[in-house]
Amino acid sequence: MRGAERWFWPVALALIGVGTALQISSLHLETQTFDEGFHLAAGYSYWSQGDYRMNPEHPPLGKMLCALPLLWLKPSLPVRTKAWYDRDQWEFSDAFLYGNRVPPETMLNTARLVTVALTAALGLAVAWWTRRRFGAVAGLLALGFTVFDPNLLAHGRYVTTDLIVGLFFFLTVACWVEYLDRGGRWAAWAGLALGLALASKYSAALLPPILLVLSLTRRPKGWWRGLAVACTIALAVVAATYGRETWRILGGSGETPTYWTGLRAVAGHNAIGHVTYLLGERSQYGWWQYFPVAFAVKTPAAVLVGLGLALAAAFRAWRSIPFAAWAPLIAALAYFAVAMSGQLNLGLRHILPCYPLLYVFAAALASTSRRGPAIAALVLVLTAVESLSRYPHYLAFFNVFAGGPSRGPEYLVDSNIDWGQDVKKLKAYLETQGNPPLCIDYFGTAKLRAYEIREGYLPRTDPAEIERMDCLAAISVTLLKGLYIDPTWYRYLDSRQPIAKIGWSIYVYDFRKKKP
Repeated sequence: MRGAERWFWPVALALIGVGTALQISSLHLETQTFDEGFHLAAGYSYWSQGDYRMNPEHPPLGKMLCALPLLWLKPSLPVRTKAWYDRDQWEFSDAFLYGNRVPPETMLNTARLVTVALTAALGLAVAWWTRRRFGAVAGLLALGFTVFDPNLLAHGRYVTTDLIVGLFFFLTVACWVEYLDRGGRWAAWAGLALGLALASKYSAALLPPILLVLSLTRRPKGWWRGLAVACTIALAVVAATYGRETWRILGGSGETPTYWTGLRAVAGHNAIGHVTYLLGERSQYGWWQYFPVAFAVKTPAAVLVGLGLALAAAFRAWRSIPFAAWAPLIAALAYFAVAMSGQLNLGLRHILPCYPLLYVFAAALASTSRRGPAIAALVLVLTAVESLSRYPHYLAFFNVFAGGPSRGPEYLVDSNIDWGQDVKKLKAYLETQGNPPLCIDYFGTAKLRAYEIREGYLPRTDPAEIERMDCLAAISVTLLKGLYIDPTWYRYLDSRQPIAKIGWSIYVYDFRKKKP
């Protein structure tokens, strides 16, 4: 154990370096995912205009952090356009990214480095707290699982809110457990982390009830005073992230508080639902089993086995398990349960905060038995091998139990495998084919013209149009499975085998006429 303590931080930093290298070396291979342009354009407008009109359905912190490097690049912002006045984030982000003097790839990949840095910070937080509570071996195990998790690797490269809320969600739970056990200034640290989580994504609104549940489980003296302090600090942090907007509201010159407006919008979106796909079916209101299925097919196979072993061990000896080990599990299960009850089944990314908490729980359990660390180390090695085998296509990861990414669309589509990220890879493939005519239907917000892809119309149901096709046909798998479109449009492709699967998200079919 002394050796582990001595080498803890060198090994931990090396692991974080490996994860960072995997992310940086792969992020430039992908074009913008569906939401990144919205987030980046909005974040830059917050800095440059002090105006929060764009993308109000997400709090500003993550967008502002990712847009911060753009203050040095100084791109132009299309505020004298109809899109700005109409609050049209689609047209506004398109003009910002593809009509700017700064190249879109420069802006996007620079901003993505901020999320990569936040992923490294998450690794540091997991390593620090797990070691603090359960020792060096547990700290390295929890960190290793975090570093090699393909879902964290994927979303830790994008200009979105999913990774950043995972970081502050974890820190809030960790600091609150410290307060419940030790009291003192930990309530203030928990409040700061809670405020940053709330300012990152609206799903963090689940944290105060989770902290209440943890408090009632532990019941230290005067815990309610600490909770009041934490919530007060959190509200101050949220107010600070809105800057001048907050002062306008407090001064009576603003409209409804921006944070609450966005929160109500998310609640309204959940009430009306959002069309989604699961196991070949489509639904406007989702399924309670959506996230269990997503977790089962997109979590590394060895992790599923390891978590099963950890849960079995915990319930066999539950009286001897410390509260600090139970707390991450309680928080993860509460978050997971609320996600299951919602109607916005938009991807595994919505339960991303559960993963670091589950890894800490599993590592803590492994550290309590003689053979636990060895078993956990084997699980970690298998996890790393499975994860590395899918490089650089982390968004399209499906585990070996599910059949890998080739069978992924049988279970899930959209941001689970196809978020518009593979336009560059499509361009590279077309070059190997001599740049033939292309008929395409693409699910994404990247502009094909920016990558010199000449796109043609992909016929839908007209037999005459299909018969006249003389091109390579490319289609995003989300559309191939009939999500967001009429499911009958591309059924004629069901009888054909694709000649290529670009990044596992774009399927290519050969409709070229054979030359005599």
